[in-house]
Formats: sequence, C-alpha cells, structure tokens
Amino acid sequence: MQSTTTLVSRLLMIAAVAGLIIAGCTEEEPVVTDETPPRVEILNPTSTDRTSVDPFTITDSIVVTLWAEDASGVQKVELWCTFHGDSTARRLAELAEPDSGGYYSYRWNTNTERTGAAGVLWAVATDGEGNEGRTESDVSIRIVNSGNQRPLYVAFSVSPSSGGKVDDELAFNPSLTRDDVDDDSRLLVRWNFGDGTVIDTTANRNASEVVYHTYTRSDTFVVRLTAWNTYYPASDFAERTYYVQPAEGIPDTLVSETVDLPAGTYPIGVTYFRDGEADDYSDREFVNLSTSRNPDTLFISLTSDLRIDKYEVTNELYVNFLNAARDSGLLEEGIGTATETVRGAEGNPWIHLKETGGSDLSRIIFFDDETGFAVSERWKRFPVTGVTWYGAKAYANFYGRRLPTEYEWEAAARAGHLDSNMDDTHVYPWVDYTVIANEYANFANSQDPYDLGGSNLRAETPVGAYSAEFGELLSPLIPVEARGPFGTYDQAGNVSEWVEDWYMATIYDSLMAEYINSGVPPADPPPPARGDQKITRGGDFMSEPEDLRVTYRRAMDPASGNARTGFRTLYTEFN
Repeated sequence: MQSTTTLVSRLLMIAAVAGLIIAGCTEEEPVVTDETPPRVEILNPTSTDRTSVDPFTITDSIVVTLWAEDASGVQKVELWCTFHGDSTARRLAELAEPDSGGYYSYRWNTNTERTGAAGVLWAVATDGEGNEGRTESDVSIRIVNSGNQRPLYVAFSVSPSSGGKVDDELAFNPSLTRDDVDDDSRLLVRWNFGDGTVIDTTANRNASEVVYHTYTRSDTFVVRLTAWNTYYPASDFAERTYYVQPAEGIPDTLVSETVDLPAGTYPIGVTYFRDGEADDYSDREFVNLSTSRNPDTLFISLTSDLRIDKYEVTNELYVNFLNAARDSGLLEEGIGTATETVRGAEGNPWIHLKETGGSDLSRIIFFDDETGFAVSERWKRFPVTGVTWYGAKAYANFYGRRLPTEYEWEAAARAGHLDSNMDDTHVYPWVDYTVIANEYANFANSQDPYDLGGSNLRAETPVGAYSAEFGELLSPLIPVEARGPFGTYDQAGNVSEWVEDWYMATIYDSLMAEYINSGVPPADPPPPARGDQKITRGGDFMSEPEDLRVTYRRAMDPASGNARTGFRTLYTEFN
C-alpha cells in the first residue's frame, strides 16, 4: 500500500516538473535591430551632377543648408568637400543639433580658399545605431572670391599673321585668351570682323574654337574679339588691325598720283529737298523718308584712311597695263590689229577698242606683235574709254588696288556737303559745290575746245584740264580750280566712272533702315553681293549739268564699254 502511494507521489511530482519545464520554454517577442541608414540631402547650394560643367560658384562665404531624417533619430551630420587634385577629402563641419525640423546649417567662409578651386560637396548623416547615410548626388562647386573677380585677359591670333588677301580663308584663333578660373571651353566669345560680319555668343562660340572668315575687299579692318568668363558680369575685348591685301598683292603706290580720303562720317544719297522737288532726282539716288522717324539725312562711316586717284586713269596708264598683262599671259591669245575687243585669259571683255564693225570706242590700238598696244602722244593724257567693269577691275588688281565702292566714291566727291536743293542747286564735286558752269567741268555743250557742238561722241578732255596746273589745255576757256574737297579732279563730267558695286535700287533705303535701327552710321557698307548691272558715277561729256551731281547713279552691263566711261582706283592707306 505504501509503495503504491509513493509511486503516485512521484508521478505527480514528475508531471509538475514537466509543467514547469514546459511553462519555462514559452517564446518572448524578438528584439529588432535598426539597420536602415538615414536620409540626408544638401538643399543649398543646389545639387547638380558631379560631371556638370556649370558648378555652383561660391564667393567669400555661403550658408550650406542640409536636411536629415531617420526613424531612430539623427545623431550627427557631417559636411565634406573634395577639391579636384586633392588626394583626400576634407571634413568641413560636424553638426550635432538641427536648427529645427531636421534642417541643419553651416556657414562656410571660403575667402581663405584658392580662387578657382573646384570640387564637390557631399554630406554623411549618422543615426543612433551608428548607421551612416550619404547624399545621393554630389554638389559641384568652385570658389571665386570677390577679391579675385575680374574680367579675363583677351587676345587672339590670325593666320596668316599678315599678308592675307581678298578671298583667302583666314583663321582667327582665340586660344591666347586666358582666365584664372575658367578654361577655354567655358569662355564665351563674340567676333566682329570689321566688315559688317559678326559671330555672336548665340552661336555658342568659345575660346577654344578657331573660326574662319573671308574678306571680299581689300582694306584695313579692325577685328574685335570680346570675351566673357562665367562669374564676372563685365566683358573685356582685344582689337587687332588687319590689312587685307588685294588679290594681286601690295598696292603699287607709284603707278598714279593719289590724294587722301580720310576716315570719317559722310552723307550719301538724297534726303534733303524742297517740297515738290523730289522729281528732280532719280529714284536710284533717293532715300525714302516716308517714315516719320529721324534722322533725315543718311550717313555712312569709313573706318580706314584711303588713297584715291587724283585723276581718272589715262590712256597711257592703261596701255602700260595692257602690255604688262600681255607679257604676263593675262590676256587671251590671238590679239591682232583687227581686234575689236580685248579679253582677259578668263574670257571676260576688258576693253572694247571698236564697236562691232563700227567706230572707235577707245583711243588705244593694238599696233603690232612687237609693239603691242599703243596710243598716240596726243591722246596719252586723256581718260581711257571703251573699258568694261571687268577691265577696270583687272587694272586695279594688277597694281594691288581696287575700284572704290560707290559710297567711297561719293565721299571723295562730296565730303560733308548736304544736298538740300532748297535753292534749285545740287551738290557738285568741287569746293564751290553748288555752282555749275562751263569753267568747272566738261558736259554737254560746255564749249570747251574739245567739244564739237555736243554731237561728237569723242569729246572728252585731258584729265585735270579744269585745274590751275593744266588750265592752258582749255585755252581760250579760263577754268576755275575745279578740284574736289580732297583734291580729286573730273569726278563730274568728262567721262563717267565705274565703281565696285552691283546696282541695287533700294540700297539707300536699306542703309537708312540700318542707321535708324542702330542709331549709328553704317560702317564701311559692303556692296550688294550680287546683281545684273554695275554702277557708274559722275556723268560725262554728254550729260546735262544737273546730271553731274554727286548723287547721280547709272547702271550698266559690266561687260559693256563705251566712249564715255572710264574709272579711277583706290587703295587703303597702311604702314
């Protein structure tokens, strides 16, 4: 009986112990460890891509603003910087307490940093569990302190450095431009080639890009390169004077006598006239003043000192040219005594010696193969006639000169005189510029000794005959000193003169619109780029007196020539 009781007691004890064991093995809630890194951002300066070519510029100091957040709380935020070229990063600040709401700020004084230093900013936030979070994007920065802010040094080169000619492709290289901070690719540039051609910054040109330009006329041009860096508001510029030689090279200054045509501002065209008198002028020379805006006179600017022939090119000078051109292989083959038209080797007519099967247009003849071209002693000092625009240009180029533009021609004949027509007068190319009489010029029925009643097609006078020096040529007529304001002769009457330009009826209106829009006279206006006819100026021995005015324009086929048209040349004064 006792053994049974003992067994039961033992079983109950085992059960109780087992219950205790089972109760002691019940699971508790697991402990969760925070392994999520904090979020952190740089709010100021603006975050950009590390490879950005437009970093944030810091001047002297900046308040860097950061934001950080973490469920376990942010213990600290560190601001770091690495400048390009540095082997290690720099910790700029360790921030333990936010200003408010997770925002942190730090004023970084950069005036002790090297101007031009560039690099990146980033931040690291640490939470209470020691987790670290880094900004997703670095902020590209550079230091440009106020004491070092200045425009860049601007310079450029031209290739060839001298000796460039008309129609050559010239290379303009801005890479001599330097800046303490920006490299060449960051420096925007603007080119002004001095002939009306501008390449602006809108073309995204920079100081690492060579540009090419071709000049279409011989002249001295002032080339300006303007450049900007990315951190200073003002630009700086460099200028260089570049002489573009004629296609044939340096001008021959001795081939004929010249006078100064100085740089300056000159009126052109007809703008002043008395009410109802507009019909006194051709629409070819008239500036349309239908606009109510001023100015009421059109001016242009010549930016270089020029030299223009004192007299029209003579038969003697043109004969010398033709023989030199023949010796140089510049004329067509097969020229003989029966030749009516002399052509250049390129095929263009240079001078019409005779009308086809008709009368002479020139005093020049082809004498024989040995002598070549010739002119009698009597006619040597007379202006060459029968010459085409191509022949005039060929002569000018052969001697390193050029034909004047019609604006240059008019400036030489007119200087600063305005055409008011307020008293039924016009502007003529001599000092007493409102007077016209037979002592001043050779025109229709002017009764000079070479004028046979106005019916003779060969009534030109020797060049300069209307001067004190050669006045005896007009005996018994006593001429006045009918020179132009700069010393030219025969820019009115005798023979008309080829100029460079293609004819364009509305060219003065276009220039006036440019003048009104810009507020400054158009500088060295280029001739129209194309056309069908070239312009002659000055009237001739068959013109009525009013058609000798300096504004009169006439259009002709450039391949044509007649007994009333010649030319004079011009070149740029240079050292």
